[in-house]
Amino acid sequence: MKMKTKLILLITTILLLKGCGKQFCPGFPDEYADYLPYTDGQKIVFANKNNDTVAFQIYDFYQSEYNEISMCDMCECGLPMLAFHATPITRELFFEEISIEIELINPKLLKSYVRFKYDETKLSPDDCFGETNSIESATDTIIVNKSNPTRISKVLIIKGKGLASFYDITTNSEWKLIEK
Repeated sequence: MKMKTKLILLITTILLLKGCGKQFCPGFPDEYADYLPYTDGQKIVFANKNNDTVAFQIYDFYQSEYNEISMCDMCECGLPMLAFHATPITRELFFEEISIEIELINPKLLKSYVRFKYDETKLSPDDCFGETNSIESATDTIIVNKSNPTRISKVLIIKGKGLASFYDITTNSEWKLIEK
């Protein structure tokens, strides 16, 4: 009886140790990184049809990297992601922050999330919206629309330029990137 218990314990230990291998976690592919071609500290400026301008400074730019995690840590790989946050240098539009995340759902789909934060004290669910875009049918443009918008109804992201424009329904104007 003791030998049978020891054998079961030995087999269980071997199976547990063998199961604690490494899991490969893919990073966000460089071929799509140009959708948000930013660096921390970079300034981006937008203008509307009245030549009003608003400037933002990029911070917390992130591109997930390829890595391995231990399967024993009970961690899972997150989706490969490209993201940034930006705060206004000028406060004309009363935005506290803009955030954009692009996740690679699978080799054929990108999911884009946009968040415009208006008030430092609260974030309503209406401030976040996203869309899934097929990579196969996509050109170099990602359009993120919001149905029933409270303020921002459409965001345009162009590969090589990043955030190219957004439409603000409160000012009834499209804010376009001023390229240098």
